[in-house]
Amino acid sequence: MITSRVTEIPIEKKIDKKDPKAKDKKDPPAPTGPLQDKPIVGKQCLKLEVKPKNKDAVPLVLERTFLALTSPTVRLAPGTPVKVSAWIRITKALTGTSDGALIYDSAGGEPLAYRLREPTGWAYITLYRRVPSSGTINVTVALTGLGAVYFDDIKIEPVQAAPSTAALQPTTAK
Repeated sequence: MITSRVTEIPIEKKIDKKDPKAKDKKDPPAPTGPLQDKPIVGKQCLKLEVKPKNKDAVPLVLERTFLALTSPTVRLAPGTPVKVSAWIRITKALTGTSDGALIYDSAGGEPLAYRLREPTGWAYITLYRRVPSSGTINVTVALTGLGAVYFDDIKIEPVQAAPSTAALQPTTAK
């Protein structure tokens, strides 16, 4: 199990060497190295990775595999609406798990986690919650299967309620 900050994300991309529009042109040269993607925000992102112990005998299902990081606790008034958000990237399908990559907060817990197993470009995930009576909330990102997942720009932000339309109506004195 590996947890690290990375500056580049290796991606697999199928390249079709034959361009139908360029019949008379030579085939473009094949790329010489692996293709790379960058973090969505800033210069680094979080990488969670679980590799099999034996590459020749990869298990079909993993038991009790859970690699996770939890944010520091944020203190807010109980009942405050918050937005929990993060960017997530999976370059190759996660295997050996039904849960895959998870993002969840302490108010909703793991049962209300957002789960993702299939490859995706950078996807923006948003969860809306209310701060519990303890006045504290945190966010957890986790990986439960084989593969790698990338997280970036993980946030907990209080949500300001929009003013009601009744408050915007002018009052008249009688």
